[in-house]
Amino acid sequence: MALSLPKDLRPYQQEDYLFLLKHPRAIFADVMGLGKTYVVTSLLRDCRSDLPENVRILILCRRNAFAVWEEHFALHLPDIEIVVVQKTPPQRQAIWVTRSETGARAYLCSYASFIRDAQLKSDSLVRWDIVICDEYHRMLLSRKTKTFKALRRVRSQVLWFLSGTPARRGAQNLWPALHLIKPHMFPSYWKFINTYCWIENTPFGMHIMGVRNPGALRALLRNHMIRHTKEQKQVALEMPPKTRQMLPTVMDSEQAGIYKALSEDLMVLISVGDDRGGASLIAAPNKLAAMIKMRQLLVCPKILDPSLGYGAGIKAILEKADELDKPHFAIFTPFRPALPHIEACLRKEGYKTVVQLKGGMSSEALKAAITEVKAEEGVAIGTILYAESFEIETMSYGFMLGYEWTADDNEQAEDRIHRLISPLPVNIYYVRHSGTIDDHIMDIVNQKYITVNKFLRDPENLRKVLS
Repeated sequence: MALSLPKDLRPYQQEDYLFLLKHPRAIFADVMGLGKTYVVTSLLRDCRSDLPENVRILILCRRNAFAVWEEHFALHLPDIEIVVVQKTPPQRQAIWVTRSETGARAYLCSYASFIRDAQLKSDSLVRWDIVICDEYHRMLLSRKTKTFKALRRVRSQVLWFLSGTPARRGAQNLWPALHLIKPHMFPSYWKFINTYCWIENTPFGMHIMGVRNPGALRALLRNHMIRHTKEQKQVALEMPPKTRQMLPTVMDSEQAGIYKALSEDLMVLISVGDDRGGASLIAAPNKLAAMIKMRQLLVCPKILDPSLGYGAGIKAILEKADELDKPHFAIFTPFRPALPHIEACLRKEGYKTVVQLKGGMSSEALKAAITEVKAEEGVAIGTILYAESFEIETMSYGFMLGYEWTADDNEQAEDRIHRLISPLPVNIYYVRHSGTIDDHIMDIVNQKYITVNKFLRDPENLRKVLS
């Protein structure tokens, strides 16, 4: 079929478009913010006349992405009805049955609901014309996941896996998607691992240490995966720049005392001034639990006990925010319990529009919150792991109050405000308490970033990024 390239696509998006057209079963791995959803729906729009009249499309994604897909289908494919599969199992089962009716439909379903419903072993959940797995990386980390087992039963001519982070821990994360795309070409997990990963035998079994043969792996992936990064010249010309920098912070005396006690003794007794009176014990059963509490302490001491202060990290953010032209920025943190405390602190300082973005929100609630924070030019606070599939392109500043252990997770959050349609350069500040566990986490994040990008990025480009 001859298609003229859509003029509304940027040059690198046209490459994506042609690749997907040529490869109906593939991994689409452009990094966050480059318009993967737009490319996919543009291609489906242009191929609409060649699709069955009653085409059935399955889109698996997180619930916070429902609104994004609905908007893109309304723009490009208004003749295809969008069916959101949610609510109770009996209600979802009734929705799946509508597949027998006439008319084109796209079914939006969360991975969790699809896994549960797939146990019904109904043919309506097995056979599709097109299957799109959006942000699949969290659900398909290994061949042992329930998502992998459910998708092995699915049959479709078109199968696209979308993710800006397809190899979060290393090359081993690629095999499940590659097997589902081309099971005959990638039949053996261990053959793939032995070819492209370094393995160490330990008393607890085999441990994957890193990637081997990165050049051969990059060559292999060219026929199964397309990926653009923001550092590539043709993409960088299209996007506003993003600057990432540290915001050095020193713990206040309260934090420092508690941090030292947790580090050395795994417990600390603090005086409380509320109606409980007396003292409160903060204790950890082991070093790992103490490490989590130390991280929470650095983000906001009130997570450990509401009688404590807000901490130096929030204070540093507020001081930096005072320098901004307008109070329109985002704060991301790894700990959901910190959100109400951060909001309370912001409102105490006079911020009027503050919205929380967190798991459990309906797509309607998420859309309303983002609409409000854009219109009122307010502050959005959310968890790092929830920061997917939405955009607040009106913001130019973001703050990371605490970090996740993987660079991809942190970058996902950054790129909620660094979008193709962002009108201004974006500045991301990482609050860093020097001499604390923040330094340790940042070292691990950087090492993982280097390991994964040995085969996902061109070597010369990677050297430029790291320099």
